Amino acid sequence: VNLMEEGKDVLFDKTTMYVEAASREPTRGEILLNLAITLGAWQRVTLRDGRTLSRRDLCLEALPLGDFPHICYDLLAQCMETDESIHIPHLGRTLTKAEVFVESINSNPDHPGVYINLAFHLVLLEAHQKRQQFYQQKQQRKEENERERERMEKAKEEMEGQQPPQPHLPPQRKQQHFHHHNGASTKVTLADGRVVGPAQLMVELMRLMPGVSSHYTDLSMWMSAGETVTLNDGRVMDRKLLFVEAIAHSRNPRYLYAELADRMAKDETVTLRDGRVLDWKLLLVEAIRDGEQSSIKALGMRMAPGETVVYVDGRVLNNKQVLVQALCCTQCDNVRELLDEILADGRTVTLHDGRVLDRKQLLVKAVAARNFSALPVLAMNMRKGETVRLGDGRVLLGRRQVFFEHVRNSNCPGDVYGNREAYCCIALCMKAGEQVQLPHGRKRDAKQLLRDAIAISNHFDRYPLVALAVTLGPGETVELPGPGHGWTMGSRELLMKAISLCEYNEDLPPNEPKSVDHAAAIAEDEREACLRAHAAGNMRNFAVRALAQRLLLGEIMELHDDTKITKTNDGHVIRTASV
Repeated sequence: VNLMEEGKDVLFDKTTMYVEAASREPTRGEILLNLAITLGAWQRVTLRDGRTLSRRDLCLEALPLGDFPHICYDLLAQCMETDESIHIPHLGRTLTKAEVFVESINSNPDHPGVYINLAFHLVLLEAHQKRQQFYQQKQQRKEENERERERMEKAKEEMEGQQPPQPHLPPQRKQQHFHHHNGASTKVTLADGRVVGPAQLMVELMRLMPGVSSHYTDLSMWMSAGETVTLNDGRVMDRKLLFVEAIAHSRNPRYLYAELADRMAKDETVTLRDGRVLDWKLLLVEAIRDGEQSSIKALGMRMAPGETVVYVDGRVLNNKQVLVQALCCTQCDNVRELLDEILADGRTVTLHDGRVLDRKQLLVKAVAARNFSALPVLAMNMRKGETVRLGDGRVLLGRRQVFFEHVRNSNCPGDVYGNREAYCCIALCMKAGEQVQLPHGRKRDAKQLLRDAIAISNHFDRYPLVALAVTLGPGETVELPGPGHGWTMGSRELLMKAISLCEYNEDLPPNEPKSVDHAAAIAEDEREACLRAHAAGNMRNFAVRALAQRLLLGEIMELHDDTKITKTNDGHVIRTASV
């Protein structure tokens, strides 16, 4: 705001205007309180008298002036740590954070905000106290064990050569663990003598602000299983009935249907306020009807094999058919997991209309439903030279074109990190010396694509490392960005680094059967074999095989986990663990 001061234009922001007002009317607590509200929790401001005050200092200054003390106490408590105490000068007492909130309620019992603030604080305070108690007991046991060890060592020195004394072990204690649970038992006493906890505070908040859906769900989170609470109208409710009330007062209850379904047993039903009696399946169907797409997968995964449900469009679907619906959602990003679940009992699935689809046809169906995250999975399930026709009737597309479709339809086409898997697959499908025009305009050859993917993943993604290793020719090296002048790496170094990034238990056992002839696959087309290994989640074993192909006959290579590998005459790899 531009104000005229002494004939000059002066620019004032909100905080500066309150500072100016406080200098002219220092006895108005309302001004100090408004100034405190404009500050952050730990921000400070300098007044015209030279004092530099924080938000809590301003609250303490405003409290004796008597303007809106309930807001002052509430704001002051929000500036305090969970287990902190503060001295209130005009009261002459030191109060905890909970007691400061109680002073706010005592000053104005009809101020709704403080009730939920105090309820949240009591839940956090109980968790904090239990955590402290756990670590204190752990430290105490450690000190007792240390004292016992010192006593035994001293007794051994004093009685050298004699029968050693029997150890005097500290009493055995049942091992305690800290578990945070929904129920909260910490309570406070109000001015009228009532002893209240988080649940009672939320009931009081409902009296002041009736009909707010989130108040019912917050209250249910702080109740233990089987616990009940009495509302202001006398109704006794458990956690399930509180969710029913939340649904009745919510304008968009789709996520509430899903949460209530998650709390119900398979043979349990609930009666909504409109009289409908629903089980967990019908609750999830209601959530789906309201647009909660994540509930489709939850419904299919929870249903038993062969179990059916009446879907939102009236069709009767079994669990596999519901999961196919989840696969075709635009927000589905766990395509591989859903495919494995749908095809767990075989290679095909039967849809409601009688069509029988295999893995590739399911992916085409998902892409036709605009689930573009299925595109890279579809491409990796295609063989070299194979084509596919997408659901919109366009011409046949090869594997590389399908990867391009994924990049083109992604939310950020220029983001290498988001598309680095597709970039690696495109590079593996390219010929030597070939360049591709990316959707965002740049031209890249295979090595440049892979170098970009490695750089953007900070060298912690094994797939582009292995893909680049199998793209390099014999004796060829590549410059990668890194500390100092970067790294110059060949195929062997890239494969060693990729193997070190793999988890030991993610692939097949270390010594595979002779029927798995990786050597023959690598010899036929190493880059195609790399693509197939990535699609199968077998990158570590492939990287070991590819590294072995680069060893001289009889040469021994030691990996990062002390495993040694060597190549035999028939091209197989022998792995031995170091002793």
